[in-house]
Amino acid sequence: MTLTSRQITNLNAAADRILPPDDESPGAVASGAAARLLVMLDGDLAAMQRDYAAFLTQLDLEAQVAFGAPFAELDVERQDALLSSFQSSAFFRLFTEHVHEQFWSSEAGMKLVGFEVRG
Repeated sequence: MTLTSRQITNLNAAADRILPPDDESPGAVASGAAARLLVMLDGDLAAMQRDYAAFLTQLDLEAQVAFGAPFAELDVERQDALLSSFQSSAFFRLFTEHVHEQFWSSEAGMKLVGFEVRG
């Protein structure tokens, strides 16, 4: 099973709300963290693909019901509001952890904590 293009778009949008770009950080998408998470879903995290697909589809359905648009097309305030409704779920906490793992192990994340990236 692989994620659909819409689910991938939602993953990118949600990841950028977990670690949004700002003046000091490129955020989850621009740092490559979201793309690395997708690679992990085809590898070490393959057993979680169905869970990810279900979460990303549910996020989109709730966006459609609440705001009449797909999750990725909402403004950041509405995206944050929807994501906050998932905060108590074990899967959301795991998703957040996965985004952070991929970000902080990226070149951008390592630079932010002062590691010298070589090569």
